[in-house]
Amino acid sequence: MLDITMNRICIIMPTYQHCDDFLKPALESIFKYTKFRTNEYEIDILVVANGCTDNTQEYIDNLKKNSEYENVLNYLWFEDFLGYTKATNRGIEYAINHQYDMVLLLNNDIIIQESYWLDILLKQMNYHPKVGISGVIGDMDPQVHYIVTIFFCTLIKIELFKELGLLDEIYSPGFGEDTQFCVNAREKGWLIMNTIFQKENQSLVFPIYHKSKGKMCDKNLFQNWIVNSQILIDRYMKPDTFRWSKIFNEVTCNNSYRVNTKEIQNKIVIDIGANVGAFTSLAAEIGAKKVIGYEPIQANYNQLIENTKIYPNVQASNLAVYSDVTTVTMVGSGEHATIGDGQDYVMTTTLEDIFNSFPEEKSFTVKLDCEGSEFDILYSASKKTLEKIDTIYMEIHEDAKKERIAKHMDTYLKYHGFKQTEWHELYWFPVNGQPFFFGTVMCKFNRENGGRK
Repeated sequence: MLDITMNRICIIMPTYQHCDDFLKPALESIFKYTKFRTNEYEIDILVVANGCTDNTQEYIDNLKKNSEYENVLNYLWFEDFLGYTKATNRGIEYAINHQYDMVLLLNNDIIIQESYWLDILLKQMNYHPKVGISGVIGDMDPQVHYIVTIFFCTLIKIELFKELGLLDEIYSPGFGEDTQFCVNAREKGWLIMNTIFQKENQSLVFPIYHKSKGKMCDKNLFQNWIVNSQILIDRYMKPDTFRWSKIFNEVTCNNSYRVNTKEIQNKIVIDIGANVGAFTSLAAEIGAKKVIGYEPIQANYNQLIENTKIYPNVQASNLAVYSDVTTVTMVGSGEHATIGDGQDYVMTTTLEDIFNSFPEEKSFTVKLDCEGSEFDILYSASKKTLEKIDTIYMEIHEDAKKERIAKHMDTYLKYHGFKQTEWHELYWFPVNGQPFFFGTVMCKFNRENGGRK
């Protein structure tokens, strides 16, 4: 049984014309694959018809005469065209006034394909108490540099609208209101869960077909998208801040570690060499149960705390992760600091001790970018410790003497039951001369077939 304390859900479906080709098949698919009354929830449908001059009203009235639908289907009728943003807001106001606990925003051009569709959204909503939005597709929006949800099939707690207000109607008739609402929610400490992250190479399956997702080709809608994109840029682009920095753009916006949702969502993620929080932010936004960022350099650690303070699922640590528990000195600064013969003393911890602090967890996701210490950390780890890791994202840094080689790490991890799924050797391209490999590899390893060796 899902642990859902909020159990009244209002499906809000704005519609404008297109009764036979959009609205009718959408509602038929919902009726076919949805249980409206269970022990966990009660669901109603609210169609917000605006500017319809076709057979929409006749169709809905006929549906309501059916005893099977009369108690679950309602509609609001507006003679004038409102557009998506305003029509959705009128539906949200209705849901608030009728004391629903959540709304499920659905486009009128979707087709539900399996009965477990709602279970996925509810399960995501239940991952963490601060999850306020549960959707299908999350995208790193280039105008705001946050992972946002596309509101074509999205479950939202009513509490968010009471705290943040309705969708901003400056974006009317549509495009951009979902982006701004998600940014506002994140900045107030809410978490957003999505089944699919658009930057990933693989996708989990959600049983929905978005029938007219190509309608952006419409010239008028495209022009509105351009105008609304500029509004978002004007409001959220801040070039001198962390979210617009080079490291954030590389790690988070471009997904340089090739992160997949299933490797992060609802898992404990250990970020070793968290620096100022770029990967930590990405894991938090994708929906990790908890992200612990380890960063021993004090200046970086202070920035890590500042940059991730909006995430309720992030914890920062000033310890270095190493082969044993001891005191070491750090050499260098910024993102290239490493353990060595320096003057800055820091305490260390180990992977084993980190994992032991979560006795109920059977598996972890680990990211390492620690300038060569990845060899000490992983080579010293016991078989039992390594078996608890499902995914490793890593920068491998070879040493100048070539005593520690990336291919050796590859062999070591394969021996312990991992499969190499990403391997990108970084090259230096001088102005004059041939490109050369300078000893750094961006890579990913996954536990092969989910098994343990």
